[in-house]
Amino acid sequence: MAGVASSIATQLGIDPLVVRLSFVVLAAAGGWGLLLYLAAWLWFVVGSVGEKRYLERAPALSRDVGFAVAVFGLVLVARDLDVGFVDALVWPVALISVGLAMAWRRVGDVEAANWLPRTVLGAAVVLLGSIPLLGSDLTLSAWVRTIGGLTVVLTGVIVMFAPTLRSLAGELVDERQRRIRSDERAVISSHLHDSVLQTLALIQKRSADPAEVATLARQQERELREWLYQADQSTEGTLRAAVIGAAAEVENLFRTPVECVVVGDLPLDARLSALVAAGREATVNAAKFSGANLIDVYVEVGPTAVELNVRDRGVGFDAATVPADRRGIAESIVGRIERAGGSADIRSAPGDGTEVRLRLPFDRDAS
Repeated sequence: MAGVASSIATQLGIDPLVVRLSFVVLAAAGGWGLLLYLAAWLWFVVGSVGEKRYLERAPALSRDVGFAVAVFGLVLVARDLDVGFVDALVWPVALISVGLAMAWRRVGDVEAANWLPRTVLGAAVVLLGSIPLLGSDLTLSAWVRTIGGLTVVLTGVIVMFAPTLRSLAGELVDERQRRIRSDERAVISSHLHDSVLQTLALIQKRSADPAEVATLARQQERELREWLYQADQSTEGTLRAAVIGAAAEVENLFRTPVECVVVGDLPLDARLSALVAAGREATVNAAKFSGANLIDVYVEVGPTAVELNVRDRGVGFDAATVPADRRGIAESIVGRIERAGGSADIRSAPGDGTEVRLRLPFDRDAS
């Protein structure tokens, strides 16, 4: 908790886990571990020791074993001094600590393949150390010391493994985030390969036809925009999908750009299909006769009605001069929307473009 074990490990060049477990064992041996921990804290933290010295020549395993032997010697000294030493407590605690070290100690890449045997062996040693505790016939005072020792052991284990568990939790979160990012990159890569890259290849082949190139570019722009902003929503069988699909058909058929904006959405039914069909016919007329370089289609789902507007800035026309046998506007637009229960308002003048406003009331609760 105070960084004492890690400081000792740094000074001696050994594994901090060995130092922590040693304090646990010594704490059970008459409380020596607590006194030594306090003394070490005063020396390392309060006293601020000077330059650190590392034992580089001895192998890491040798240093760990040497430190463990020194701790074992201190345990024997505590036993001979009779300072609250309980054989039925200290030795099981020592075995349990060794087992925990074997089961939980983080190994390097070279030893990673042997983690299962080490874990099994460590668990067996922990079980071996727990049997004497469970089967002992200690007195009341010994049991009190035993429970106190176990409390110290558990506290030490928690303090010892808390950084490791926190590190493991952080690694799991990082791994999950990396997997999510990897999946997202795979999805984006697949979509770009199937759409954008294919379109770019077609543009290169048809570079001699500017109109075809512009159509392909706008089609890809529309598809990419829809994919970016509607990737998490299923738009199949909806008003939005029908309107955008109709606009794309007209643009591909007449090579006239159609700018489509849809605000809100509803499930597609027969009445909304009639609205989309009427709007498509208005867009076809604008592409065929207006001469405009761009057609705007705007759809808005309001509280009580859906409005669809088709506007161009082309040559326009005078409704009074339309021949009687030309029934496109009267039947395909006005008649169709009126049969669905809506209304149409067509405004146009020569040289001023044309605007077709379609309105279809609906019951939001029913929808």
